[in-house]
Formats: sequence, structure tokens, C-alpha cells
Amino acid sequence: MHCQDDENAGRDPWRRFTTPLVPTLARLVADGMRPVAARSGRQTDLERTPWTPPPRRPEPTAQQRAALTTGSGLEALIALVPPPETPALGKHDWDWVYERLGTRLPGEYIRLMERFGAGSWCGWLRFNLPFGEDQYALAP
Repeated sequence: MHCQDDENAGRDPWRRFTTPLVPTLARLVADGMRPVAARSGRQTDLERTPWTPPPRRPEPTAQQRAALTTGSGLEALIALVPPPETPALGKHDWDWVYERLGTRLPGEYIRLMERFGAGSWCGWLRFNLPFGEDQYALAP
């Protein structure tokens, strides 16, 4: 797992676990992933307060339960995480990206981007802007 704070501090940013992915994720969820408040000179108004868990989520709907138990792929993901009304893609199109990359991209990736767009999932899974031009876009 990549830790940006360690990289920023000049330390090895990669956390290595001795267990396979699924047991590691189960342990992280069971033990709790403690939120970290970044403090800077502009964030001096942060108060020390005890951590309290967020409110419980509502029970999954029948459609969400089916997606969790028997679903797969994009349709299951959409049932679990509704996509935005307007996904962030950038100002160009797929042909523009293909020209810059010198290849086409997998159809599953294209369908995912066209539904969800660029962004960060839970602060650790990032999808770069496919039609963007800056250094953080997909093509560069």
C-alpha cells in the first residue's frame, strides 16, 4: 500500500504486508483504519476531540445485495456506487487519447471512465483525467 505522507517525508512510501490481499484488507477493516488529520500552519484551529465512528450505513437494497453476492463487473459497481451525473473526462475525446498513447485502451476501462470519470476512490485508487493535458492526465 502506498503512503503519500511517507513519500513526502523522504521515506519508503510502500507498506508491505505478509498476507495476501483479501486477508490484509479484512484485517485493515476489522482493526480500523484510523483517520489522520493533516496539520499545517493554516490548520491551527483543529481541536483535539476523541474519535467517534461514523453513523451506521443503511442496510443494502435488494439490488445492492445481489450485486454484492452474485454480481460482477460494471453493472454491479454501479448498483453499489452510483456514478456522477457528469463524469469528469476532460476536453478531448478517445481518439485524441489513442493518438497520444499510440494504442487503444481496453473497452472495460473506457466504459468505467464514461460512467464514473476521473477521480480518487477512498483516497487510494486513482483514475487520471483521460482527456486532460496536464502532467497528471492519462496520456502524459
